[in-house]
Amino acid sequence: MSGPEQSLLFDPAASSWRGLMAAWPIDAEAVGFREQLGLGTDRPIVMSGHQAGVWHPGIVAKWFACVAAGRALGAQPVWLVVDQDENDPAEIAYPVRTGAGLLERRVWRLGEPIEGVCNAMRAPIAPAVAPTPGDGSFAAGAVGVGLGRVFEAVGGRVKEETLARQFAFAAADLLALWCDAPTLVFATAIGKTDAFSRTLASMRTEAAACVRAYNAAAGAHRDAGVRLMRIDEAGGSIELPAWDLTRSIRRPVFAGDRGLNGEPAPRALLMTALVRSFGCELFIHGSGGGTENGGYDRVTDDWWSAWRGRPPRAPTVMATATRTLDLGDGAIPTPAQIERARSRAHQARHDPAIVGDEEAALAKRALLAKVAAIKQRGEDPGPVFREMQELLRAYRQRREEDLSRLEAEAERLRARADEAVIAHDRTWAFPLYPDAALKSLRDEVFAAFGV
Repeated sequence: MSGPEQSLLFDPAASSWRGLMAAWPIDAEAVGFREQLGLGTDRPIVMSGHQAGVWHPGIVAKWFACVAAGRALGAQPVWLVVDQDENDPAEIAYPVRTGAGLLERRVWRLGEPIEGVCNAMRAPIAPAVAPTPGDGSFAAGAVGVGLGRVFEAVGGRVKEETLARQFAFAAADLLALWCDAPTLVFATAIGKTDAFSRTLASMRTEAAACVRAYNAAAGAHRDAGVRLMRIDEAGGSIELPAWDLTRSIRRPVFAGDRGLNGEPAPRALLMTALVRSFGCELFIHGSGGGTENGGYDRVTDDWWSAWRGRPPRAPTVMATATRTLDLGDGAIPTPAQIERARSRAHQARHDPAIVGDEEAALAKRALLAKVAAIKQRGEDPGPVFREMQELLRAYRQRREEDLSRLEAEAERLRARADEAVIAHDRTWAFPLYPDAALKSLRDEVFAAFGV
């Protein structure tokens, strides 16, 4: 069994990021884009980002990497808040240990969800009081403290204009203990830039070519999970990678739309295409955007290359981390250990070598070779198969105690499967972790950049 899991991953290595950055200085279009977003134009920009919320340590690793890379590379660190998204930041999961001593996952709802409305169009909330552990105790010492900090941080930003801004600045406040915040910029602000307006106009004019290229790129990287745009050229209905945002709905934009009901905003791939083309010299993804073929920004690269003639100028890199809470019970297996025990118990009934019965294992291998030879001659292997089944029946009877012990161990671990998911979950909100764990993550990230 294992304790807390800790890992940090850069791809490529942090030491190589300087050599990857897009060329500097920038052209007039990039200058205008950055000025309209309130960003600096006197030095390069390293950018990362995520939806508004109080995220897990894997996202915090991107935040730390953005700040550290900015220092190391002489760049402005910028965090892009994906506020056109409908994610629910007002739901915080936390672990407790019940009165019966079992781990249990519970959820604190700071406010009520609103379906179909993006966080840039939702009002801030007055958060519900932080929960108590009820009939048990918080599963780790920092959990209760962290929930209280979230309540204070979110409540302290209740006068922000939107729910997205409330949670974005609350997260920055919570992370201020470990480092200065990057400059925050909101994705909906991209919809007000000249670069977005020009691109949307081109999309309307070249709708079929644009969307065919988009869908071809998404189809070439299906593992990325990017949904195809709807296209009906005959009927003139072609969906574009942009949103029309109102306070009651987030609706897709179509090429034939005469106008918008609300505010325009880019969808995910158009958003990263624009910020990588005009807004930064390096973009830091997590494992979802990635740098491998499965990363969704590979779709962006292929789409932009096919439609615009070249990929976005700023390359992507990856930073992510795994941190699990120390829930004080080293006996809880990992999900992988549970699966290995189940598989081992099953396989042992068919493979005598697993319980150390080499004589039976050799005999079975000899019979399998005999079956293969008989099949190759086109003869009936049935009698040899029956001989092998009899060998295994005798083996199972002879080694019943060993097989029962493996099955009992698999069942013992399986009984803790629900707890295993909780104990090895890497997605708890970062304030639920001890300060020392977050400081350690910050130090490890900063050390990778030599700052």
